[in-house]
Amino acid sequence: MENIEDLLKIGIKPTEELNTVERTEIIKKLSLLMSKNISTLAYNEKENYMRLFNIKISYADFDLAENEVIYGVGDTKKIKYKFNGVYYSEKNDILFLSKEYDTENPDEAIFKQVFRFMQSNSNRPRTRMLNTLTKYFAYLASGKKVHKMTDELITIDTISEELDKFSMSIASEIVMLCSEAELIEGTLVDSQDLDQYLANEFNGSINTIEHELDTIVSLERNKYYDENKIIEHFSKVQNLLYQSYFDNKILQLFTVDQIDEEVAKLNKFEKMLGVRIDGSNKDFVNYKEKIQTQFFDKYAESRRVADSQAMTIVRRNPFKDLLRKIVMKFKKSSVTS
Repeated sequence: MENIEDLLKIGIKPTEELNTVERTEIIKKLSLLMSKNISTLAYNEKENYMRLFNIKISYADFDLAENEVIYGVGDTKKIKYKFNGVYYSEKNDILFLSKEYDTENPDEAIFKQVFRFMQSNSNRPRTRMLNTLTKYFAYLASGKKVHKMTDELITIDTISEELDKFSMSIASEIVMLCSEAELIEGTLVDSQDLDQYLANEFNGSINTIEHELDTIVSLERNKYYDENKIIEHFSKVQNLLYQSYFDNKILQLFTVDQIDEEVAKLNKFEKMLGVRIDGSNKDFVNYKEKIQTQFFDKYAESRRVADSQAMTIVRRNPFKDLLRKIVMKFKKSSVTS
């Protein structure tokens, strides 16, 4: 358990626990937003509530953040606290909350800490991929959407326009390619399942992807980072994602519906692809031409199998009719005799 001195060192001074009504209202609000904003958790508000039911919440005084005053419209100003005024202490199993935190409009900060509470039941290693997906789903739960943004160097699809925009763009692409249900389950319940699932989806390239992602996140932590350097690693991760994913999937396609689903993902990935303002997506275009040829081969193979099965059915039907006639004739002759 973290003692009071440990909490004070990181700028948190616990005050008093929330009363039952306050705590229940916060949990209800968070549960509602989770079911509303994350499609996999839709219609599961009660289940989401039960997942959070045992969370303990206490008020605390938070030290001011480094840039403590953010000026808004006119003379209004917003005070910024450390940890954005919300922090889950795993050692104490308590969610600490500033009294100034706007619980009527929960943001990604509280969902990130709440998800850490949900993850605390398992002895999981906190990998870079787990942390990145946790943050992505926290943005999603708060109501943020993946959208296109452009700065002076690049256009990307991301769920955040903050310093973490590149890592959140990578997370957006992973969620688009993979099953959101599998990722949610792995992120919030069992990270070992998450690791295995991603290893299978990206055909063993996940370690390299995570290494590059770790570099991106490390660079993003510096608000004066060199964006050209981040883009270099970001582009490498993107290439690894689509090449390892589709090279792996093409071997698992047997039906027209399966092929259609992956072709749609390929086209969607092209639209999400981060591209430099002064560059092009030449690497992806070349890869798309190659993989589309393989998709067409899969379509042809699937059609041959379907036609073969249809011919087998057609051939079988006359035989069945002939057999039926012989049986009926035999029955009639038996009755006559």
